[in-house]
Amino acid sequence: MLVVAVGSGPAIAFDALTYLLAAGCLVRLPLMTSAAAPRPAMTLTDIRDGWTEFRRTPWVWVVTCSFCLVNLVQTGTWQILGPALTKQLSGEAAWGFVLSARSVGLLVMGALMYRLVVRHLLRLGLLMGALGALPLLVLGAQPHASWIPIGQLCVGPLAQTFGGFCVARTAGVVYAVAVVIPLASAAVRRLPHIPADRANSTDV
Repeated sequence: MLVVAVGSGPAIAFDALTYLLAAGCLVRLPLMTSAAAPRPAMTLTDIRDGWTEFRRTPWVWVVTCSFCLVNLVQTGTWQILGPALTKQLSGEAAWGFVLSARSVGLLVMGALMYRLVVRHLLRLGLLMGALGALPLLVLGAQPHASWIPIGQLCVGPLAQTFGGFCVARTAGVVYAVAVVIPLASAAVRRLPHIPADRANSTDV
């Protein structure tokens, strides 16, 4: 909305100011000055221990692999094809309004999540995560109005070969399927949940 109203330069400047505001908030946090800097040997040991723990915790690596695929199909499609396809159908200003609406939705849901007590957080998170495919599916439906670098590099040639809207639709389907696949794992479904006596009337 700022880009449409005042231009891209002032909008980017405003974005930079929000980072400065965030930095100012972080500066106010207390520092732990007594902690010694970690030695390289300790760092390597920590990495090895962390990798061992990662491998032997099924629900962690199952969900991680799932979201590697999600990032592969979502990032390039949304960030590269999104502006181009929206401009093609609805003009240059439309993409700004799309991103603004998305930001408002994130703020509203972020506020609502503070009021919810979820018994099976991972299970619900994966199910609701499938809704993240909707923007890609809508984009592919031609409405009017490493892994991630690989996805960004592939989306251009794929769009040229199969068409941008086809790639967006396919990415949306893959996204939705990839998010819910971890639910096939018993380790994911049976992850310990919040006890009933800690839940309130807003349980999901």
